[in-house]
Formats: sequence, structure tokens, C-alpha cells
Amino acid sequence: MKFQIAQAAPQNVKADILVMPIFKDEKIKGGFFEQFDRAAGGRVSAAVSSESFTGKAKESFLIFAPAGVKAARILLVGLGEEEKFDAEQLRIAAGSAGKAASACNAKEIALAARKFGTLAPEICGKAFVEGLALAAYKFVEHKTAEKEKKKTEISGLAFVAAGKADGAKWLKGAAEGEIFANAANFARDLVNHPSNVVTPTMLADTARKIAARHKMKCAVLGTAEARRLGMGAFLAVAKGSDEPAKFITIDYAPRGAKGTVVLVGKGLTFDSGGLSLKTADGMEAMKDDMGGAGAVLGCLKAAAELKIGKRVIGVIGATENMPSGHATKPGDIVKSLGGKTIEIINTDAEGRLVLIDALKYAERYEPDAVIDMATLTGACSVALGPYYSALFGNNQELMDSLKNAAEMAGDKIWQMPMNDDYREMMKSDVADLKNTSGTRNGGTITAAAFLSEFTEKYNWAHIDIAPTAYIGQPWAYIAKGATGVPVRTILNFLKYCAPPKRAQART
Repeated sequence: MKFQIAQAAPQNVKADILVMPIFKDEKIKGGFFEQFDRAAGGRVSAAVSSESFTGKAKESFLIFAPAGVKAARILLVGLGEEEKFDAEQLRIAAGSAGKAASACNAKEIALAARKFGTLAPEICGKAFVEGLALAAYKFVEHKTAEKEKKKTEISGLAFVAAGKADGAKWLKGAAEGEIFANAANFARDLVNHPSNVVTPTMLADTARKIAARHKMKCAVLGTAEARRLGMGAFLAVAKGSDEPAKFITIDYAPRGAKGTVVLVGKGLTFDSGGLSLKTADGMEAMKDDMGGAGAVLGCLKAAAELKIGKRVIGVIGATENMPSGHATKPGDIVKSLGGKTIEIINTDAEGRLVLIDALKYAERYEPDAVIDMATLTGACSVALGPYYSALFGNNQELMDSLKNAAEMAGDKIWQMPMNDDYREMMKSDVADLKNTSGTRNGGTITAAAFLSEFTEKYNWAHIDIAPTAYIGQPWAYIAKGATGVPVRTILNFLKYCAPPKRAQART
């Protein structure tokens, strides 16, 4: 997307859509919009006075522009009450513009870029572009008639009347916002593709391409290498599938890096439940079980584009979970990387088996922080509904930083409790641990407690994105389907939050 500053009155700027954000109960006459409204033949004030548009959050009103306005359309978008205004409200308003642009195949957008509340211009530019690009996103790769329409993506955005000093700040924020949104949309593409397209091999090839483009190191281990290392938990999940499993690492290491963060992603490209077979209802959506892996790849791509000053390493266990004569059976005992033994109670509790070998593998990097992201438990949706991701960890400073980063992104995240009582529930009578407690009660917490047994040597946070990675109903500026959560949260963390100091071994 090309960004520019238009030093002209809004009515004199050519665009497919001119976006006019308006606060609730904002005066048209005597205010910012008076001159524009006069050029528009009173169309803006008429919409407000007729209560067709009131400026409430999530509200929008499209006007086909009259002769006095050079833009083809005027889009009024509501900002809500000015005293409650924040960056998320601007993203929502931008989302209305993105949806309108997508609906009418608009390429050139202009924004009346005045001062919005107390937000700095950089934050405004970033938030507006994020909302615009996330809302305009379409996944039409497998729709024959619509695939060509994807070429009509937004190509230009002009910030109108921003002023020279603020204009440069708007542009800086916009450039960052585009990287954030593109990274999230990259992850959305991976999650939206079906599992016969996104296989473990395809994820590995994608990681290699990202690494080659941005001069990173990438390593892909196959089954034989994983077996030699002792990744018995990861391989126990992969046994039932004909698709070869891949253990992927991608390493962004800028010169003079300050600190090391490892991002671990669950990469189940399809989860049938294994021999503990899921019901057919909704199983087609289990292509989304690699949402954590998609997020990690999106973050690594953006880390290079943003020139993040930290070393960032992505670790992904990629496999399918399928039933077959080779599949792991309930009651089997497997040995994980590092030696702990796991009794398999339910083969549909497979993601945690993939993650524990990846979490143990992360120790070799001596990281300041490890953050795993996974569509881990259906219980998380029961606990939090369709809007919040769950947060766990062993370091409060790290979790507080992630909560702040999520707030910056407009993502919703909720810290959950976890203590030794839940860890006790994961002890086995015949092995060191079992992969499920055997009860649905507290399932999200017991899964996190199980993971915590493999994170003693570093600061760790776990984000359960099962409710939020793939949604059945649209959010404010995110269409149904893949969301790209928690890519923008992690990028805010990497860019703006310092990880806690490297932990001493907790064993």
C-alpha cells in the first residue's frame, strides 16, 4: 500500500472513498467539517440531523459524493464518545472503511487525518492502517470466480490535512501498521487454507522461504532426526499419519541483538483426534489447529521487516493427528525430549505432546523468554467464550508485558490461575505424567500445568488461542474464519516490551 500526505482540503482530494471519522454528538457546523459539509451540499449535516448517522462506535454511513467533492464516495464512520476514545475505536472505524473498500473494489482511500482525541499521530496511523487492512482482507484462493478480484486490494491511502509535522508521524505509524496487518493476514492465509494444502511439508517450505528472503537460518528435522534427539512425545502424535512430520526452527538474529525470545507454535495441520476420534460435527474446522504455527511464521516474517533488535527464534512442531494401525493408542507410554515419561490417556490431547518437546528444545537457546501459542483446548472456549485468549506463565513480569502488548493491539487476553494443585492432577500412576487429567473440569488450566513441567529453566508464557484463532462469527473488523491472533500482540511485545531477565534454573 502506498501512503502519502495530501496537503489539500478534503473536498479537493481525489479518491475512491473519502473517510470522515466523526465523534458521537460532534458538531458539524462551526467545527472541523463545516467547510467540507458546505462543499458537499450539506450532505454530512443532513445525515447527522436525520439521525441516519450519529457518530456511535461501529456506525458508518456511505454517501455518493456530490459535484463539490472530488472523491467518488464519502464514508462517515463513528468514533464513539471522545472522552472514551482509544486506538481500538480508530481501528474499528478503519474497519468500516476496509469493508466498504472491499465491497466496492475501491483501490484509493483518503482519510481526513485530523487530531483524534489525545492519541499521538504515529499511533493513529498505525491503528488506522491495521483496521483498514485487516477488514479489507479476503480469502478467495479456492473460489474460482472471485480469485481474480483479489487484485483489487487497496493500493493507496492518503492522509488529508494532517499538517507537515504530524504528516511524517502519520506515515511512520502507517508503515508499521501495514507490517503488523500483513503479518496477521499472512497467518490468516495459512490457517484458512485446507489441510490438503497446508501440510507439515508446506509449513516447512514456507519457513524456508521466509528465512531465505530475510537472510535467517532455518532448519527442518524429519522423523529420523527427531527420533535421534528423543522427541518421543512429538512423534507419538505423528505416528498415525501418512504425512511426514516436520520439526521446524527459524532464527532471526540481528547484529547486536539485545535478548533472545523463542516463539513456539503448535502446528497440527489437521487434528482428527487420533484413535480418540472427534465427532464429525465441526471436524472440518480442525485445519485451524496449526494457528499457533501460522502466527509464529507471521511474527518471524514481520520481525525482520520491522528490524526488531532482539534475537527471535521460531520453533514449530508440525504434524497431523490421524487414526491408523500405526497410531498411538490410549494407555501407551512415551518418553519426551529430556526423559520424562507420559501416559497417553486421550489421543485428542495431542497438542500438548507436540509442545512439550518444542518447549524442551527451546532450552538450548538460553532464552530470556519463551512464549508458546496454541489452539490447545476446547475447554478454553467454554471458559472464556469466543473473544478472549487465555494466558498462563511462570513469570508475572512477562505476562504483564504480554497483557500490555495485547491492549496495544486491541486483542483480548485473560490471565488464568495455575498452581501445584493443577500440576498434581496431571501425575500418572504408571508414568511421570499423563496427558490429560481425566476430567473436563479446569481443562484449560490442567493443560497449561502439564506444559509448565517442561519450562523450569526459563521465563515462559502460554497463550491458548483455541477460542480466537478461528471464529464462526465476525468481530468488529475481522471477518469469520482465521483471525491472525496473536500476531500483533507478539509484535508489540517484541518491539515495545523488554523481556524479563533470563531466569535461573527452577529445578
